[in-house]
Amino acid sequence: MLVTLASDACEQLTCFQLHNAHCYDPNEEAKLRLVIGSLGNNVFTERVRTLGQAVVAKAKFTLVSSVDGARWGEAIQRSCQQWPGRL
Repeated sequence: MLVTLASDACEQLTCFQLHNAHCYDPNEEAKLRLVIGSLGNNVFTERVRTLGQAVVAKAKFTLVSSVDGARWGEAIQRSCQQWPGRL
């Protein structure tokens, strides 16, 4: 599946919660959690959120330049509330 910069999935990354993230295969999830744990769960979570913020900022700059920062921040906050358990 191709996810574009303007998709809601990118906004969801700004609210990423590791405890809500799962793999289809529990064995793969266990392997990933070991690797993530070696880095630190909080560090990993912040990096995913930072990635999401960077992608959203890029989309804002290139696709939605007419929306001011305050309204864009409100839109991201609503997104986090809309999908609290998705990521």
